[in-house]
Amino acid sequence: MTNRLAPSFRSEFPDRTIFNGGVEAEDSTLVAARFLSNTQQRGWVHVLWLGNANRLAQYGDKRLSAPHQIKADLALVVDCLRATHSRFVVMSVLHSAHARRGTTDYQRITALNAELATLYPDNYFDARSYLVGLYDPDVAQDVIDFQNDVPPSSIRIDDMHLTEEGYRALARRVRRFILEKSW
Repeated sequence: MTNRLAPSFRSEFPDRTIFNGGVEAEDSTLVAARFLSNTQQRGWVHVLWLGNANRLAQYGDKRLSAPHQIKADLALVVDCLRATHSRFVVMSVLHSAHARRGTTDYQRITALNAELATLYPDNYFDARSYLVGLYDPDVAQDVIDFQNDVPPSSIRIDDMHLTEEGYRALARRVRRFILEKSW
């Protein structure tokens, strides 16, 4: 889970201890390495949101990380968890507002997310599509964002990061996902 999402989870799960293992702007390899070295929370429910900082869809960036690296890092973490339980959520990778429908980056992100959904069908949560659906039809820019299949401007602080309201909405929906699984 990312630093920015953790406070929203604390309010959604007041009866649970929330460990924030995320470090903003770390790529999936650093997150996986830190996870593998920490054995204290292994039995907990885990929300895995790896890959957003891998520069997969940073507009104009020629150093795009290969989706296989995100999948490999996620597989290391999931294999470690599956040794004891299957209570984990694999969240889809988000893309920036610049990686709108029809762009190469958009195609790469949606293809990666489709692979993650196939690899982890019982644990996958499509955060990207959920957030896109939170657009306000009365806000012109939100409608444009919806047509471009990107999370709406009204819940973003920049091209990629969410507002507190956006993180709260996401945390509420992931909470529902977790509770539906009876975790």
